[in-house]
Amino acid sequence: MPAVSRGKTAPQRKQVAPRVSLGRPKVVGEELLDLVFKEDFHARQIFVFLGVRTVRELEEFGPQQILDKAAQPLKETIDRIRRRLAMLNRALCEDQDFAVRFLERVAAEGPP
Repeated sequence: MPAVSRGKTAPQRKQVAPRVSLGRPKVVGEELLDLVFKEDFHARQIFVFLGVRTVRELEEFGPQQILDKAAQPLKETIDRIRRRLAMLNRALCEDQDFAVRFLERVAAEGPP
């Protein structure tokens, strides 16, 4: 059987979607968010929570990242509510399974 020689193939390039241009920015990156969003109180609260003051600083975050950061205190508060209710042998609607598992875990670990 004759040996088959394999020639070098050109490296395949990943297909990159062309960037869509938004056009020329209407505000500079150093523009203060309080001025850009002066009519949107809730947006300004998010900016304070994130600790950002300029458009450029805000652009460092993705939408999901902002949502995760903003929702974290709410999630932690709800978890505290669930645990406290379980300690009182109570539960939120359709949350009895959590309360039972939590009480079993507390019983297994013993008192603090």
